[in-house]
Amino acid sequence: MLRHYGLLEGEIRKIRPPAAPPQQLVRADRLDRYVPCPRDGVWEPVVDLGALVREGDVIGRLHDFFPITRAGATKSVAQRPGYIAMMHLSARPSKGQTLYVIADPVAWSEVIA
Repeated sequence: MLRHYGLLEGEIRKIRPPAAPPQQLVRADRLDRYVPCPRDGVWEPVVDLGALVREGDVIGRLHDFFPITRAGATKSVAQRPGYIAMMHLSARPSKGQTLYVIADPVAWSEVIA
């Protein structure tokens, strides 16, 4: 940006990789788009932020090591299609914190109109 406005010398370099997919405008304006953590545990996402998911796709796994007798992990699956617009940053979410947000695609024509 500084080079664009002439405040810094040198060639302008784009930060978007050439092979990046096209930008997608999304919205998550309804509460059911925000998926809460069902219990304390260790969060292991299996999709990337920005990924397009279908209903039933596995988003991640919530591991719970206490009590020690509980085996395995609980899979968190998408209840609806959309884009992963937010993912919990910490590996240790608490019950009730948002694990991820599945946002709806929005047509550019809806915004410009």
